[in-house]
Amino acid sequence: MDNASEIFSTVAGGNTLSFAQNPFDTNRAERANSGIDFPNLVGIAFVYDLPFAKAQNGFVGKVLGGWQLNTTYRYSPGQPYTTIQFNQLDLGTGNLCDPASTMSGTYSACRPIISNPTAPLATAGVCTDPTLSDCGIVDFVTGAPTTASSVHWILNEINAATFYGTPYKGVARNTLRGQAISSVNLSVFKNTKLNEKLTLQFQAQAFNVMNHQFLGSPDPILDHSVPNGNGYESFGNNLSNGNAGGSSTANSVYDGIGRRRLLFGAKVIF
Repeated sequence: MDNASEIFSTVAGGNTLSFAQNPFDTNRAERANSGIDFPNLVGIAFVYDLPFAKAQNGFVGKVLGGWQLNTTYRYSPGQPYTTIQFNQLDLGTGNLCDPASTMSGTYSACRPIISNPTAPLATAGVCTDPTLSDCGIVDFVTGAPTTASSVHWILNEINAATFYGTPYKGVARNTLRGQAISSVNLSVFKNTKLNEKLTLQFQAQAFNVMNHQFLGSPDPILDHSVPNGNGYESFGNNLSNGNAGGSSTANSVYDGIGRRRLLFGAKVIF
C-alpha cells in the first residue's frame, strides 16, 4: 500500500499519474495498492534426467542415453493502473483539481467518476446539465442521450463537479490491473559422452512454448474511447502495445513473455 509509487507519471501500469487528485488530501485519499503490488506469484522449475542408458555404452547407449528435460513456469498477476483523462480544455473547464496545471498538464489531476461499475469498461458519459436529476448525461462517443446506469464512467469536468458537489469524486488509484504473465519455457538437452572428460551437448529450447503473448497494461486514457482516425478506440485494451514484441524488459527476445522463441544450439563440456 502507498499513496504514490513513483516520482514520475508512467501513463500506464504502476504509477499512471504521479500527483494526487485532491491537493488537500494527498495521503488518505490516495492510499491504494502500490504500483508494484504483485500478489500470488508462482514460479516452478524442474530438471529431469531420463533414467535409461546412463552409462551410454556402445552406439545404442549413446543414442538412447543422456537425454534431459527442463521446464520453467512463471505466473505474475497484472500490474495495477489508474483510469485517467485529458485536461478538458475543449469543454472550457481545464483542470479543476489543478487549475494552474502546476503539477499536471496533458492529463488532468481529476480522474473519471465511476458511474456503474458493472457496465462495460469502455462506456462513458458526459454531464451536460447539472440541474437535471440525471445531470443530462450523453454518451461520450456518440453524444446521444444515455443514463448513468448505462455507462461505467462519467467524465470529471465542471458540470459533473457541480452535480456531485466536488471535483474530487474521481476513481481511486490503481483500481484496475493489466494482463497477467503466464509463461512456460521448455527445453530438451542431449548429452553425448565422447570420452571420460568430453561431452557434446545439443540443445533445443522453446521460450513461451504456449505462445501466450504478454501485452502489458491497457490504455488508461478515457478519452481514447473515442475512435481515432482509423476508427479504432484503444481505451481499456492493450492491443496496440505489441509493437515491441509485447515486452518492455531488457531482453525482449528471450525473457519468455514476448512471443514464442525457438533456440537450437550445441556446446562442448569438458
